[in-house]
Amino acid sequence: MLLQKIKKNLYDYDSWLELHSVVNAGFEVSDQMMEYIKGGLYTCLWEFQHYKPPSPRNLGIDQDGKHEIWHKVMCFIKVICGGNRSAKTCCLCAEGTMACLGSRRFTNYWHERTPIIARLVAPDYPNSMTKAIVPTIEKFAPPNSYEMKKNGQGHVNLITFSNASQLQLMTYEQTVMKHASVSLDWLGFDEPPPKNIFNENMARLIDRNGVCAMALTPIKEDGGYPIGWIYDEIYEESLKLENNKKYFWVNIDIEDNRKSRGGYLNDESVDRQIEEWRKDETTYTARKKGEFTHLIGRVWKELDHSVHIEENSFDVSDRQKFTRYAAIDVHPRNPMAYVAWAVDQNGFGWIYDEIYKVGRIKGLCELIHEHEKMYGLPFVRFIDETADAKNELTGMNVYREFGKYKVFCRKASNHNKFPYGIPKVRELLHPEKTNFSDIPIPNLKIFRKCTRTWYQMTHYVWDEFQTARSRSENNPREKPRKKDDHCVDCVLYIAENNPRYISPHLNRTKEDENIYVDEVTGYVSSRE
Repeated sequence: MLLQKIKKNLYDYDSWLELHSVVNAGFEVSDQMMEYIKGGLYTCLWEFQHYKPPSPRNLGIDQDGKHEIWHKVMCFIKVICGGNRSAKTCCLCAEGTMACLGSRRFTNYWHERTPIIARLVAPDYPNSMTKAIVPTIEKFAPPNSYEMKKNGQGHVNLITFSNASQLQLMTYEQTVMKHASVSLDWLGFDEPPPKNIFNENMARLIDRNGVCAMALTPIKEDGGYPIGWIYDEIYEESLKLENNKKYFWVNIDIEDNRKSRGGYLNDESVDRQIEEWRKDETTYTARKKGEFTHLIGRVWKELDHSVHIEENSFDVSDRQKFTRYAAIDVHPRNPMAYVAWAVDQNGFGWIYDEIYKVGRIKGLCELIHEHEKMYGLPFVRFIDETADAKNELTGMNVYREFGKYKVFCRKASNHNKFPYGIPKVRELLHPEKTNFSDIPIPNLKIFRKCTRTWYQMTHYVWDEFQTARSRSENNPREKPRKKDDHCVDCVLYIAENNPRYISPHLNRTKEDENIYVDEVTGYVSSRE
């Protein structure tokens, strides 16, 4: 009866435990039952004995540990982002092993799909793969349930399980073409992968509707490849409710692996290591907390999505209520940017519109006219002062080119020489109590639709010296990094000119009949 029950549900743990106790007690069992015990069904008991993810239950918390939650979630990409010794690699290896064996320990998903083709990718063979990944898989997989194959250099690169599932072991050092061709059911990344390796491997999941698991410590060593794309494309996307079936992200602190919290690390050793990491902010943030470090040097650390994003756009076209400003940043090769900013009678500001495109000045001007028909003409438009540089042959410049298409601008001050805009924006972003609200609110918010402006402002960072030695021997650099900052430049052009509400009888634009507009500058004098 017990055997029949197990046949119907191979991962009925209670029945297995009962069967195990029967055998251990010395009762005679049939050869058929012994065959089951010696075979793949023993995987169930093996998992319980050899893989116990850290859990906070010892603290009396009535919930699963973070590691266990991560195992139970099924989605397209799930990430366990942890500090050093937070058991993230153990989780990844266990996840891959259980997927290949069709385990039902955390989910029924893989039991219904085996045998599968899986791949686990790590930084290199000699260290990551040979010293960490392979020994961990050997620990979690039942004895005699797998066979390992080595490549020409003597490193294990393929594990074939007794149920015909295959786990390929590859590295970031291999060329992109080496990662091509095969179709996969499961894909795992240990530590942050290069973007091109990630893209090629993700394409392998299409045919078999596969899923991806990642375990990483988000730190880039000197000379390493960029990892900021993981933050932008996976972490930030995982925060959106509409993506809860596509992405899942959990952060693991080394604290979650203390023995006193249900983990495996000695508390005294953890305390000692944390004190060592505290000496450097970047090291502490990544290695202890498992948090990204590429934005530690943010210019505007005050920016908070829950505070500074205006979820519900509203009409700012009424000149009685708002004074509108705009700025343009032009480049021959990089995208051109246009940002619009409105200030109400109480001094509160909103960045309400943006344009970000590569192309000709004429095309940008046409878009600007379309947008300004919806919101109304701005009181003034600013443009980079370098736009005044003349072409020696034609005598034309960018400044006059915009004027030719009726987009009149005023030259902005050079914020690289006079960085007033940066502290001005910081002041506006700082939440303060007002006469209208006891809850602190900022004087500048950004409409949710202005995604490019928000992205560039939250990724605007101070430039740093490239080597650790240079950073230790010099004061921090005073200039922000010149990358993906075109919308930010527009924001600074406006901020440096102290945007404020101006009474309508002074807030005159070209749409007023009683004002004379110069064909080049667009702003001169009244006819009165």
